[in-house]
Amino acid sequence: MSENVMQDCLEELGIMNVKWFGAKGDGITDDTAAIEAYWSYVTNPGILRFPAAAGDYPYMATKGPRMNFPAGNYLYSGSGLNLSAQQSWMFSIEGDGEYSTRITIANDAYFIDLDNNPVGMKIQGIHFEGGKGALRLKNIAGNTVRIAHIEKCSFTNYSECAVSSNSQDYPYWKVRDNLFTGAIAANTIGLALTGYTAGSTIEDNIFHRNRYHLKLGTAVIAGQGNDKGPCVPVNILKNDFIRIDTSNTNSYDVWIVPNLETFQNAGRAMVFAFNKFGNENLNPGDSRILVALEGGGSYTSDKHHSASLGGYVSGVQFHLNNVNCHGNAIVPFIKSNTAKLFNFDIEDVYDNGVPSYMIEYANDITAAMFEQQSSINRVSLRRAMSCAESVLAPVLSNIPGTLHVDDPYQFGLDASSPASWIGGGGNGGYVNVLAPSSTSAFTAVNASKASIANSIGVASEAVEVTLTSSDGRLTGPLNIAALTAGKVIWVEGELSAGSTNSLGSVRVELTDQTGRIMTRRVYRTTSSWQRFRFPITLYTSGITGIFIRIMGNDFAASTRTTFKAGRFALYHASEPVNTGHLQAMDSTWNGRHLILGAYHLWVDASGGVRIMNGQPSSDTDGSPIGTVNTIE
Repeated sequence: MSENVMQDCLEELGIMNVKWFGAKGDGITDDTAAIEAYWSYVTNPGILRFPAAAGDYPYMATKGPRMNFPAGNYLYSGSGLNLSAQQSWMFSIEGDGEYSTRITIANDAYFIDLDNNPVGMKIQGIHFEGGKGALRLKNIAGNTVRIAHIEKCSFTNYSECAVSSNSQDYPYWKVRDNLFTGAIAANTIGLALTGYTAGSTIEDNIFHRNRYHLKLGTAVIAGQGNDKGPCVPVNILKNDFIRIDTSNTNSYDVWIVPNLETFQNAGRAMVFAFNKFGNENLNPGDSRILVALEGGGSYTSDKHHSASLGGYVSGVQFHLNNVNCHGNAIVPFIKSNTAKLFNFDIEDVYDNGVPSYMIEYANDITAAMFEQQSSINRVSLRRAMSCAESVLAPVLSNIPGTLHVDDPYQFGLDASSPASWIGGGGNGGYVNVLAPSSTSAFTAVNASKASIANSIGVASEAVEVTLTSSDGRLTGPLNIAALTAGKVIWVEGELSAGSTNSLGSVRVELTDQTGRIMTRRVYRTTSSWQRFRFPITLYTSGITGIFIRIMGNDFAASTRTTFKAGRFALYHASEPVNTGHLQAMDSTWNGRHLILGAYHLWVDASGGVRIMNGQPSSDTDGSPIGTVNTIE
């Protein structure tokens, strides 16, 4: 029986493995020659290759044999397994499991380093140790491909990038259940994909030690333009991004490379969901997500980010990721070197603190660089768990007005960011439940107060408070008799910094008669009035008193003692109501004016108030009911 026939028989019986070609797997012997001979055999197009069915696409061919590595430690010192034009572009490499089979790359090379991108591949159940990395696809060309499985492997102590692709269009990556831990202080990349990645999933992986755990890049063919990506679409699900030490230069869980040309297909449907962003070993200057252009290099695997500004990213979604925010440093969630972020949607769980910013733009980015689309980004604070536990809400951005906030529980006050729900309706059922008639009627405890005008000019309704101790407060009781248990109560008011020695932040709390805190919000103070409103539901069984109180959150004697408060209101209603002045845009007869049933009220050209039953057709229609100085 010839050797080739015997090999075919062994393969069909599932017996063939790398040891048939002379590998020892003892961790001492150099197995390079055996591994390369085995690779030449399994990629030989004449071995166990069955063409696609008649009329089907050629890439639906079936190709064997599988490259098997039984338990052992195999040393490889070659320049990297490659695919030539004469070889089959499909392969499968499997071990006995990442705890049993190790391939040690004993030189500064990749184990698999491909000039031609495979049509389909599977790498499973192997621990790859050392070298530059385990797999690099260098060809930028797009492929019509089958699934690329990278599963149940450990990649450790690589010096560049564990797994990378440079293709402009390589769909169907399935990267699952792997460990990515780069060499100490090597500033490595864990996983790097580029271009169009339709149908791809990066799931249930652990990223331990890299400068960039995950890089989602663009693919650019020199001189052709039409940048591809970054990575559209791709699902990044249930991964664990942590740092096991601080050996790298500033590190980033995910690096998104902007498209230099267009918003189109520049991150669209890039979805991050149910991942954990750990707090371990964070340093000032780190971030969870980095948006930045690439610097110099030959391939995506060796390019790090540059400080250059520019590019576009659009349509990235963050959903129910667990963002842990305590430890050595509190860092931004997103750090961006471009103003052109569009349609980012961020709705995560923030625990043990909050990010320093939701989006922090580079220092050289100014408001003038923003396009209209780049302000259409949304962040939700619905699940900011720590904000209900005496933690200030995050500052949304260092560039005001660049995020739309969904904050139904009013954890934060940011007048520069529009809120998605706050309005003022009137569907009936209004019941006042606050006993004091105005904020100035609240009681100052371990504090003094002085009456001032509120934000809408009502004299002596608001107060400026000066605290004399850390437990100083402004407080007022609720009318227990007016409360209906289990019915929504709207809590609202306005806050401002004090004239001198202002507090940086205050706490707004509801307590029962024992001092037990029933709900709490922590708000920054600013030089202008900022209004808050949030709903709560209280159950009053066994409760004989409920109080609202405003206290200092960062009190310091003689330096941080004052704040202003006004327009406090607590009431039952099916939706929030207007508790300020009723305002119209211009109040002219043919503009926006007040309508009461069939009656129209407007201010005429001479400053008089007029009323008419029905739609007016001129400024002098209807009847005068008063002037700017006199009401008849």
